[in-house]
Amino acid sequence: MTLYQLYRVQAGAFSSRENAEKSLTEVKNAGINDAYIVAEK
Repeated sequence: MTLYQLYRVQAGAFSSRENAEKSLTEVKNAGINDAYIVAEK
């Protein structure tokens, strides 16, 4: 069994979901297709 470590990169903090989605589109257009949004309270 191979163990590996994962790393997380945050691309920004946004006050609205709309702004987060716009940034997500830019990130995906840059070739990072496994990017996603995480909502925190």
